[in-house]
Amino acid sequence: MIDTQGSSPAEQDRAEAQRLMLRGQAAIEAGEYRASVALLNQAAALATPLTALHGEIQIWLVTAYQAQGDPGRAIEVCTNLKNHPDAGVKDQAKQLLCILEAPRLATKAEWVVEIPDLAALEDADTTQQWSRNGGASTKQPPEPEPWIPEPPDPEQVNLQEEPFFWMAIAALLLVGLSLIGLA
Repeated sequence: MIDTQGSSPAEQDRAEAQRLMLRGQAAIEAGEYRASVALLNQAAALATPLTALHGEIQIWLVTAYQAQGDPGRAIEVCTNLKNHPDAGVKDQAKQLLCILEAPRLATKAEWVVEIPDLAALEDADTTQQWSRNGGASTKQPPEPEPWIPEPPDPEQVNLQEEPFFWMAIAALLLVGLSLIGLA
């Protein structure tokens, strides 16, 4: 936790901007892009303009806008960052801008795999089980199939270089001969 007791208002604003930036980053990672945009905009308003912190917040804002589906705003922020006084921010903005402005490749329908949303199907199945059983679900998860290793292909086994194979043959011959001797 950042101690803001006895610090100047500028230091308090910086600490709050950092805290909001971290919350905005966490929101991006959680897929909450609208919340991340709001948090990062608040952080940018508190950070001193043209500082490395302000630039870093803006870079995260570019990511949030892109993830939210607003590439126009992402490109606008990134374009403004190309002239930032911090060299690291400036370089990162240029690299991001190249990615954001790259032409979109055309894809054929057969190249795209659509993953169906199974949540609705699962909810419907649970509801049916619930109503058929008078409110008690008897649905059990399927038993996993046991893993059985696949035997090696005999054509790929080099018997000439397998000493264990010849030792096993010799042992079998000795056992066989001892059994014949006992009979």
